[in-house]
Amino acid sequence: IDGADPSCQVGDNLGGGGDAIAGLTACNLDTAFYSAKAANFNPLRAKVFRYAISSVLPAACPGTGGQGEIGGNDFIDFNQDGGTLLHELGHTLELRHGGNVNTNCKPNYVSGMNYDQQFGIGRVGGGIIVDYAPPRRALSGSTRGVVPGPLSEGSLNETVLVDGTDGSNLFVFYAVTNDTQGSKQLNQRADWDGDGTTNDISVSSIPNSASATGGPRACRNSPLGQTLTGFNDWAQVTLSFRQFGDSADSAINPEDDIVPTREELEELLEELNTTDLSVTIADDVDPAVAGTGVTFEIAITNAGPATAQAPVVDVVLPSGLTFSAASGASCTDGSGTVICSLDPLAAGDLATVMVDVDIAADLVYLNGAPLTVTTSVEVSNSAGPDANGGNNDAFENTLIVAEADLAIDSVEAVDPPAELIAGEPVEIVVRTTVSTDGPSSPMDTRVTVVGTAPPGGSLVTSPTIVAVDALEVSSPQSRDVTFTVTCLDPGFHTLAFGSAIEPAHAADTDPNPFNDSAQTAIEIDCLIPVAINIKPASYPNLVSTRGGVVPVSVLTTEVDEYGLPLPVDAATIDPSTVIFGPKDDILAGGPGAPGRDNRLRLEDSYELLVPEVIQDGDLDAILHFRAQLTGLDATDTTACVRGELEVAGERFRFIGCDEVRVIT
Repeated sequence: IDGADPSCQVGDNLGGGGDAIAGLTACNLDTAFYSAKAANFNPLRAKVFRYAISSVLPAACPGTGGQGEIGGNDFIDFNQDGGTLLHELGHTLELRHGGNVNTNCKPNYVSGMNYDQQFGIGRVGGGIIVDYAPPRRALSGSTRGVVPGPLSEGSLNETVLVDGTDGSNLFVFYAVTNDTQGSKQLNQRADWDGDGTTNDISVSSIPNSASATGGPRACRNSPLGQTLTGFNDWAQVTLSFRQFGDSADSAINPEDDIVPTREELEELLEELNTTDLSVTIADDVDPAVAGTGVTFEIAITNAGPATAQAPVVDVVLPSGLTFSAASGASCTDGSGTVICSLDPLAAGDLATVMVDVDIAADLVYLNGAPLTVTTSVEVSNSAGPDANGGNNDAFENTLIVAEADLAIDSVEAVDPPAELIAGEPVEIVVRTTVSTDGPSSPMDTRVTVVGTAPPGGSLVTSPTIVAVDALEVSSPQSRDVTFTVTCLDPGFHTLAFGSAIEPAHAADTDPNPFNDSAQTAIEIDCLIPVAINIKPASYPNLVSTRGGVVPVSVLTTEVDEYGLPLPVDAATIDPSTVIFGPKDDILAGGPGAPGRDNRLRLEDSYELLVPEVIQDGDLDAILHFRAQLTGLDATDTTACVRGELEVAGERFRFIGCDEVRVIT
């Protein structure tokens, strides 16, 4: 078994199994073993082949994992796992528990022959390999570490590495101070005395002993005094049998230590890999804004006692949050769950993983209001058990709000008139275009549009507040508001219009108020309406375009006379400015026929009351226009005059109209 696949854990090779030989009663390499061998093995092969039985330990046998013939060709395995098979086969290759010596559980002897690693040699990051010393470093290929130097139990130097060339494999040792078995990378310092530091240069300990509960029984040895040596198994294996050959009924040189049972190996495996991992999670901003991101800081602590060889953190993201990036671990997105694999974490150490998450821009909009989301995290050590599962998970609540940089892009009057006639209401359409740069999108907004008229006019609008719903980034929207405008004073007036945008919901915010409003202004000339009488004393007003002149009187009037809002003194008219013609042309400013000789005559003209026989006693202006120059045709029913007059030293434009019947 090797650790190439993280799902292949250190205990996987303990689950063998096979067909037992019926009626087998062998407890080791005893008479029953050789009886089974004689019954099931061709004796002609006895000098060439090794013979092994892998079976369940009979109930009557004392606890053992197996037995091998050192330098011989027979072994038996009761654990039914790959590590024990490798171990017992190694004895037949003339390997001992210490390589070339019987001293067992040496930390500087990293081999399946070592009881501490009979279940497999632990790999950095989780998993195991079954191998002899020195073990391979890569999972493929033949690159191996070096043979470690000797260790003196009476003077261990924690600053000296067991094998500085091997960063792939673990070794196992016993720390007498805390009475535990531990594992460490071959290229990292070991805490030989278990005092929590790795800086001591003269430590007295028994690193090849075993704890009271987890270590193989054969590893418990006498205090101090030994020098523990490394060994190169691969350079010393002997394929040929011992020179004295094979025995028919007993092992010539059997292994005499008590081989760890399956249960003992599992206990040691658990002790070497038991950790107490805990986890916390915190967001870097709260509240967070939809359309931006949030970073979660995840802290993983290992309270020991073992190194967590393969810590894994699962980060479960709520709906609307998606994984972006991570640091401090190798993280992948698995459909809402971010799976982060960490480097080995020693007892007492802390690791920090930063997970960057994107928040959906429409999260708050779709919810209809700000919302609190929960991100949960769980840590586990895939290489072994956790002593305290109560601190393996945590969660963080984050309030998500909407925030967008709203803007008024433009405010403009749509085809505004250049002139108004005093007292006559006119509708003006004001168009407001708005947009958003997010980050939250879309967002419901409202726009307030206001208009301001000078004292000489009035302005009415309905409504002044308009909704702009679902405003999205890169999708501006426009809204029109219609104003009703009436001017009362003659002359030029400036009308101002302004728009302001804001979120429609109180919980939403706009971080940039400087582009939330805009204004526009238009200038309009307010014309004085006048009463005119085309062809005074004649009704209907027949106008022939074949020739002749058309007399037109501009009447002097008081306020409200003929419903006019302003008084008019016809004597103040500048005749050089007056033109006469079809209504549409004159309302548009011309063309039209000028007054003949640019002159007017003041007289008490007939009023508009039919029949036109009434005179009111004031002086009206009589002007004459050449009919052929007027531009009137048979389709026209109304003709108008326009020009300028003077009021209190100021000149203003005027306009007036009357009915006509055109003859061509």
